[in-house]
Formats: sequence, structure tokens, C-alpha cells
Amino acid sequence: EELLPQLEPRAMEMAKVAEVHLSDRGVREERDLRATLERQRRRVVEELTKYERRLNQLTLGFDLEDRRQVENNMRGWRRRLEQFGKDLEVEPPRVREFYMVRATRVEPVGLAYLWPETN
Repeated sequence: EELLPQLEPRAMEMAKVAEVHLSDRGVREERDLRATLERQRRRVVEELTKYERRLNQLTLGFDLEDRRQVENNMRGWRRRLEQFGKDLEVEPPRVREFYMVRATRVEPVGLAYLWPETN
């Protein structure tokens, strides 16, 4: 307890440094997640556009089950495109907020070295 007044300022300095590092990491991960979601959205748009433009030609010679599978894929892509907007709005900020420091505390720890008398 006697050391606590001397340790608290140092602990607060270290906490500030850690908070800056965590904040930077949160911003970086938010940016990376946003970029990943944008790339995925572009890829889905490309695939959906390709299949919508040439559905009849692409499925020429497909049996009924294969054509149904392509149409199911297209429906899934459309649903995913709707979800991308929500994900881009909610998920990147949620990741950044995960790295926000909500509490700090100082817990003093003491060490004792024991030496045998024969040394």
C-alpha cells in the first residue's frame, strides 16, 4: 500500500499507452472488416449480374434440378446483397467498440525472493 501512490501515476501512463494501441487496433480492424465486406459485396454483385444477364444461355442444357439450383443461388445472392448494407452499418463499428477501454485499475503485486542459507 505504501508504494501505491508512486505506482498509480506510472500505471495511468501505461494505461494511456495501452488505450492508444487498442484504439489504433480497433480502427485498423474496422477498416479491414469494411474492406473485406466491400470486396465480398462486389464479388456477389459480379456473380449475380453475370447470371442474371445470361441465365438462359448459361443454363442451356441443364436439367430442371441444375437450373433450380442456379436460381436458388441467385436468390441467396440477392438476400446476401441486402444483408451487406446492414453488416457494413453495424459490424465495423462494433469491432472498433470492442477495443475501447471501459475500465482501468491498478493491482499492486509483490515479489519475494527466497535464497537458501547455504548459498
